[in-house]
Amino acid sequence: MTEVKYKTNCVSELSLNGFELYSNDFEKNSRGVLIYVNSCLCSSLVNTKIKFNENIFIRINSDIVIGTIYRSPSSKVDNDDEL
Repeated sequence: MTEVKYKTNCVSELSLNGFELYSNDFEKNSRGVLIYVNSCLCSSLVNTKIKFNENIFIRINSDIVIGTIYRSPSSKVDNDDEL
């Protein structure tokens, strides 16, 4: 999901029963991206060291990597270059 920045500082408002919630750092003036993974799957956050602001990658069952990326229409050239 993209553009999910919450109005309060409470990520728990976005949680869903039966799902693990992974999100980027909403505090960095970003619109926010997140991924829900069914709790029955073994999942973990992938540290990509990517400088592009709006991304998150998750490893599922040790052999699948999924991710989401959001590029704002008003993205700066420096951020686009990181993408």
